[in-house]
Amino acid sequence: MDLITFWFVSRGPGPIEEPLRSGVRFTDLYLHLHGESEVQVWIWNSNNVWETVEQGYVHPQLPDRRLWLASRDEPSWITRKTARTYKGKAQAV
Repeated sequence: MDLITFWFVSRGPGPIEEPLRSGVRFTDLYLHLHGESEVQVWIWNSNNVWETVEQGYVHPQLPDRRLWLASRDEPSWITRKTARTYKGKAQAV
């Protein structure tokens, strides 16, 4: 199954309560960047609401995929095996 990830990014001086609800579809992501390194992440879920998620969140349609933020504003869905590898490397540093 091929899926395309769509995401939206906003920036501001501080956190926000929740993104806008206009024009989003199931599994769309929203990233809000604030401060020097903070990021808030939401996914539009099957109940048609924004759900707060973090790195490592399991994709709702692809259970072997985990959310990964390679940079603050570029999410991707990586395999569970790759997520474990990245986590192990981070702990070794």
